[in-house]
Amino acid sequence: MPDHGRHRDAYATAAFAMGDAARDWVEDRPGLEAVAVTANGRTWRTSGFAAQTVEP
Repeated sequence: MPDHGRHRDAYATAAFAMGDAARDWVEDRPGLEAVAVTANGRTWRTSGFAAQTVEP
């Protein structure tokens, strides 16, 4: 993930605007991971997301 907040916001906005295509788009960007909640309430996450999270 880029270090600058504005980059994170730009990536998030772009992914949101892509809708269903966002997951593949994020997967194609090295260093980016994401979790999302769709308009119908379903969730998805990129393949490396779990490795970026910390369990309590």
